[in-house]
Amino acid sequence: AARAFLSSANVARASWEGDLERAATLAKDAVVCFDLLGDARNAARQRQLAGWALAELGAYAIAEAVLREARDAAERLGLAVVANDAKLRLGHLYARTNRLAEAIATTHEVIAAYAAQRDRVGEGRARAYLAGVHYFANDPEAAEADALKAMPLLEHAPPYRAPLMGFLTLRSEERRVG
Repeated sequence: AARAFLSSANVARASWEGDLERAATLAKDAVVCFDLLGDARNAARQRQLAGWALAELGAYAIAEAVLREARDAAERLGLAVVANDAKLRLGHLYARTNRLAEAIATTHEVIAAYAAQRDRVGEGRARAYLAGVHYFANDPEAAEADALKAMPLLEHAPPYRAPLMGFLTLRSEERRVG
């Protein structure tokens, strides 16, 4: 049990330090440990984190399988936040792999789920991801609209607001310059 929770804590540390390869490795180790303990809840959470790190590293096929497994397990266990986070990251992965319609549909689904749970930060994060999807789809107007919808939802989550503020500033400058 100690190894599982230590690996889990170190996943967070590696993520904050930007060491995604280490985060992915530690998350996979934590999943194995939690599975051995029969702790399906923590295993699902760590799968979601491992999938996110793998996607950030560009290992899209593996990341997609891990994120789908995390989503499915979280849904079976009633872990709405873990399921939503896995879906949100799947949507981002779809955008990165040029599956834009799937990315948009998945992200809209997550926005609705967070809104239904009255999770303003979750909904704001999902709207920020949707802005990114629209940006990948070369639709800067839709990206801007979603970024503007996300901003008030992320009022108490400055790390998520910062990139949106940068994007909105660039859009404003583009309009000014013409």
